[in-house]
Amino acid sequence: MCRSTATLSQPMPPPIPTREQVRVGTVIAVGRLAATVAETGTQRQFYAALSKWGPLRIGVAIEFRKDPENVAGEHYVGKKKYVRHHCLPLVNYFSSDAFETKRENA
Repeated sequence: MCRSTATLSQPMPPPIPTREQVRVGTVIAVGRLAATVAETGTQRQFYAALSKWGPLRIGVAIEFRKDPENVAGEHYVGKKKYVRHHCLPLVNYFSSDAFETKRENA
C-alpha cells in the first residue's frame, strides 16, 4: 500500500495510553453531583463527576485516569496535603446495565 505525502505530513494521533496511566480505586462517598474515589494502594482521592461516570455506588472498584487539567480541591492525611484531581473513566460508563435501569424507571 502506498502512502501519499499528504498522509505522511498529517499530525500523528495521540499515543495509546499505557497500563501505567490506569489507576484503580474504590468509591468511598457519593453525592448528588459527584463521588469521591480513593486510589488503591495510596492515600490519594479523586473526584468523579457523575455526569461523566453515570451512577456509582459506595464500595464499587473502578478503573480510571487522572485528569491533570481539573482539580477539585485538596485533602490532608496527617500533615501531608494531596491535590484532589478529577478522574476520567477508561470507557463510557453508560453501559447497558445503566440503560436498563433508566428504562425500568421510565
